[in-house]
Amino acid sequence: MPEKPWKRSEQEIADLVGGYRVISKGIETPDVVSDTLVLDVKLRLGLPHWIIEGVEKARRHTPRFKLGGLVMVQGETGEKYLILRLSDYLDWHQGKKPEP
Repeated sequence: MPEKPWKRSEQEIADLVGGYRVISKGIETPDVVSDTLVLDVKLRLGLPHWIIEGVEKARRHTPRFKLGGLVMVQGETGEKYLILRLSDYLDWHQGKKPEP
């Protein structure tokens, strides 16, 4: 039986961040763990255009060796979430300028 797309996605992310995919056995666990990251991975066919555009707008104005991302603020609680491209984070983490 072919592997499920979400499992492939989790393994791809684990490989990219130098971590491993956590196999859930009916209990709540993170999807991917590395030395510095604990991640929940969600595979979607498409993301809302305004999220992608917000990230790309920030990236267009980001100078060399900095990260550009979108901060979303939840109205009721004021909780803030940072969304950025994983490839930009990995490049930055390795001391490289993220590609446009």
